[in-house]
Formats: sequence, structure tokens, C-alpha cells
Amino acid sequence: MVSPQVRRLCCLLRPASLVAVLACLLTASASGDEITEQLLKNTGWGKFKPGAWQQVRVIVQALDPQGNVTATTTTDRTTTLVGVDPQSVTLELAVTAEVAGKRFDAPIQFITQGCHGEPSGQATEVRELTPTPSTIEGKTIVCRVREYQISDQDQRRRVVVYYNRDVEPVVLRRRSEARSKDGDRQIVETSVDVISLNTPHKVKDTVMPSSVVRTVQKTDTTKISMTSVLVSKVPGGVVSSKSEERDVEGRIVRRTTLELVDWGQEGEHWDERSPERRREHRKQRRQGR
Repeated sequence: MVSPQVRRLCCLLRPASLVAVLACLLTASASGDEITEQLLKNTGWGKFKPGAWQQVRVIVQALDPQGNVTATTTTDRTTTLVGVDPQSVTLELAVTAEVAGKRFDAPIQFITQGCHGEPSGQATEVRELTPTPSTIEGKTIVCRVREYQISDQDQRRRVVVYYNRDVEPVVLRRRSEARSKDGDRQIVETSVDVISLNTPHKVKDTVMPSSVVRTVQKTDTTKISMTSVLVSKVPGGVVSSKSEERDVEGRIVRRTTLELVDWGQEGEHWDERSPERRREHRKQRRQGR
């Protein structure tokens, strides 16, 4: 049986949360237009074929009010792309967590999500806004701007995306807020900014161009600040990140680091493999074969 703590951890480690910077940079509408498809292909998982995968190691430290580490959790997560279309991706998550010296394999999860990390099929309205310049490392880049209104039964989200299709990673800024369905209460506010372009970064034994992204997420009780490195040639994009979570008094209550362990691309027919063969393949990855 998987403990409640491990279930909560696995929830936090979904791409739409701990690696939320990926969902923050994916931008598509329900209309399936040409801009949507190009943006999806230039970020995260959208340009890869089923079978592409990445394995990351996540270390979470909990801190007491005096700043002392009170608990450490290490998690290995393998994410595999099992489906992609112009509006969404479907991911398979295999998570192994080490808590208090014991290892737990969480149940395999399958997540189909739209380009903002929302479950597929949510109602989305899109409108074009006035082009706006962004300045990165002293260089001014004119961005097209789109506003997305995303609604479900519990909340409404407003997302404003600033993008330029001639610049990697395409989406250069993002502002979003989630409010209660009636609009009276703000649930979370998130800002994402690319702060560095075309920065050399070593991925295993190869130096690749990368982008550095800063993400700040605020709620009534917490503020999470994250710096992430994105490499477009790696499935999933995020190859490393560091974040700090602070409480209402500004004290650090949690530190999280993520590092890429391995990655690869399979053949086109990965999604036709039997579940048994896929489980065996995941086992071989964990064993380093």
C-alpha cells in the first residue's frame, strides 16, 4: 500500500505542478490553428514522437522555522510521451520515492493535458492583444500577445502569453491567474520570464544551447520561486531546476532541486507495445541497462 505522504508527493511531482514551468511555456488554444500547432511543436513534448522519455531525480528538503532540514525525500520520475496531437499531449508517469530510507513505487499514471497544463477538453477562449516588446539580456524582442480564458467547474484561469516564433524557446513571458468560479477569490498567480537565451549547458556528455527561465507562483499562504534550465532537444525540456517555497512570514519552508538523469527517443510504434513490455523497459531504465 502506498502511504498518504507518498501519494501527496506523487501528485506534487506531476509535470503540471513541480515541472509546471513546462506547462507554463506550452501555449495552444482549442481552435487548433497554425500558430497553436507551431507553438506546441517548439516547446516541451509537442515536437517529439511517442516513446520519447526523460528520467529526473527530485530532492525535496523540508525546513523548520530556524532553517534546519527536518526531512528529505528523493524521487526518481520517468516520464514517457505516449500520445501527441495539435492540442494536447498524453504522458505516462512512473514514480519511485525514497522516504525515511524506504522506497515506494507509485501506481503508473497517465495524464492528458492541454498546453497550459489543464485537463484536455476544457473550454478555452482566445483573443489577440497588442504586440509588446520584451527585453532579454539587453536585447529587445517584439512579441505577439495572446490571452486565454480557461474555465472548468471549479475555477477560471486567465493566461496571457508573449511569444515570438523566430526565437527559441518561442514563449518568452507568461502571466496567469486562477480565480474561483465566481471570480471573487484569487487562488494562485504565476509569472514566467525567460531571462537568458542560447546559453551553453552540459547535458550528460554533450553541451547544448539552453534557455534559463524564472517562475514565481503566489498564493495566500506561500510563494514559490523557481529557476529552470530548458533544452529544446531533450524530451520534456526541463533539464534542471531549483526552487524555494516561503510561508507568509517569508521563511523558507521547502527547497526542491531537479536534475536530469537520462533521456532518449524510441521508435514511432512505442505506443503499440504491450503494457508488459513497457513495464520491463521502465525496469531496465531504472537499472541503467
